[in-house]
Amino acid sequence: MLAPIRNDPALIQHVVVNGHDLSLSDVMAVARFGAKVSIAPEASARIRKSRERVEELVQSGEKIYGLNTGFGSLRDVLISPSEVRLLQTNLIRSHAAGVGEPLPEDVVRAMMLLRLNTLSAGYSGIRHSTLERIVTLLNARVYPWIPSRGSVGASGDLAPLAHLALVITGDPAGKIYIRESDPVSNHRGDFIETPRATSFVPLEPGLLQRSCGLGPYDLDAKEGLALTNGTQLMTALGALSLYDAFVSLEAALVAAAASIEAIKGSVQAFDERLSELRGFQEQSEIASSIKGMLRGSSILASACNIPYLKRISQRIEAILHEDIPLSVRQALTMVIQECERALGKARFGDHPRLETRLIFRLVSEAIVSLDAEGQDRLRANLVPILTEIEAVAPGSPRVQDDYSFRCIPQVLGSALWVLNTCGERIVAEMNAVTDNPLIFESASGKSSDSPNVLSGGNFHGEPVAMAMDMAAIAISEIASLSERRSAQLLDSSHHYGLPSQLIARSGVNSGFMIAQYTAAALVSECKLLAHPASIDSIPTCENTEDHVSMGPIAGLKLRRLLANLEEVIGIELLLAGQALNMWHPLEPGPGGRLLLDLFAKADIPFVESDLPLYQLMERTVFFIRKEMLHLAIIQADAQGIARTSHRLP
Repeated sequence: MLAPIRNDPALIQHVVVNGHDLSLSDVMAVARFGAKVSIAPEASARIRKSRERVEELVQSGEKIYGLNTGFGSLRDVLISPSEVRLLQTNLIRSHAAGVGEPLPEDVVRAMMLLRLNTLSAGYSGIRHSTLERIVTLLNARVYPWIPSRGSVGASGDLAPLAHLALVITGDPAGKIYIRESDPVSNHRGDFIETPRATSFVPLEPGLLQRSCGLGPYDLDAKEGLALTNGTQLMTALGALSLYDAFVSLEAALVAAAASIEAIKGSVQAFDERLSELRGFQEQSEIASSIKGMLRGSSILASACNIPYLKRISQRIEAILHEDIPLSVRQALTMVIQECERALGKARFGDHPRLETRLIFRLVSEAIVSLDAEGQDRLRANLVPILTEIEAVAPGSPRVQDDYSFRCIPQVLGSALWVLNTCGERIVAEMNAVTDNPLIFESASGKSSDSPNVLSGGNFHGEPVAMAMDMAAIAISEIASLSERRSAQLLDSSHHYGLPSQLIARSGVNSGFMIAQYTAAALVSECKLLAHPASIDSIPTCENTEDHVSMGPIAGLKLRRLLANLEEVIGIELLLAGQALNMWHPLEPGPGGRLLLDLFAKADIPFVESDLPLYQLMERTVFFIRKEMLHLAIIQADAQGIARTSHRLP
């Protein structure tokens, strides 16, 4: 199965930041599981050396952007030496202009870690003591208030990072979360996912000191710019989303395998020879994973269609409850016995040939004994049932399935390729230096020479924005394919033997009908959200910043897409589990068994009559969001579920 991370982030207790090799595991460990953070000694040395260069530049009086000039369109306004510190304080106060609901705690913690990492590379000229304040906030679980809207993702995520800087410096305008006000999230890990804005309070005197031991703090030259100029909001959104996307893709594979078994589908589509001829590695990996989850399935090995047998018995039993002559009752009872005999043979792997001629003769003779009205009524009830008997063990099974089953390797393989590619880009950005200007050693390398200060555009979020837009397309397609399989499971016209809407006595029962409506609504929304944000741009700052990435918008809608995807896959898991139970006593393969085991642990019943579906849907989505399915796959890997390789560091 998919493994997008090096280690289980829940097991990582301590992350050492050095500016170069932060992994998705590290980000998840800090963002969602509260792992402690420290700065590596070699990074500390670089940070201090970079700060020495800044102080040399300040003393030289040379005009340098961000040290002694205004910002953006005010870049040519020279600032007097006496106002250099005020410049940095004014920067974070003026740029703290965000609006909207507060960001979830895991996003904020990821932002803080990523900002710490990029500044630890030693090119930004910030003081070590300033970075230690970020370390203290993270380790004390202080949760700053950062509004989610306000960044266009070009000169970095200026507004969100400025709100973070208010808390780093202890500015009274900053706000922090009072943890007792809200319950923790339902996600795996202990973090606040949907905080109330009223749960954040301003930094009144002494509050930060009581929370983590930090007092007010004045920024020095270059530090306000170093704290606010970078892509850490959009990159945090990308990192968390890519992790969740891989977990959801794993769940989609389990759901797909279970659905294939539910319809007694063909496994030919997953033959490695087909993938070899296409030449796409990710297609081969998905096909291999599906085959691994279907391995040893007695459902697929059996020639008998158990749901057909059960439907025939149930429908004839319903007729037996009516007032019918004894001869008819005896004939129909023999039909049920014949079905039970076939079911018993199927249980032991034998070919369950029904004696259809005997059944037809018995029923026909019984019908003849009735009067004309009774004959017409009974024929109307029995003809559809008897017709289905011929399909219990068809001599010529389906040659191929519909696209949503047959083309799983092609569609999900393409999605895997996109997620791998985007993941590589996100991890690279996590370890990139993204503020401006950047301070290098002197061109000659001699300590007597002045250092080079280079102004550039590393803060521009286009690499991350485009990656997240690509991921959005992939996620939308995963959801679309899942919804189509859900619809097929409910549609009795496809002759899979499953009852209409996956429930007995459909008609008086609506079964899972509206669950598919919900999936359809979510998939429709996904298609709208998959529209790329990165193709938009609105000039800012008096046209100085005349092209922007809209990366934060790409990231925020990606999170909405993922929430939809989790719900859509959760619905397919629910339907596939219901359908697999109809194949009892035949056993599914490893993927289906894993799903049914989770059903048992979560007390999800086999639905025999209508009940509120949202309660069951919540539990199957919980499998994904709580990573129960992900962990179960890891634990079951040694039992035959194929693991899909990945390229994320």
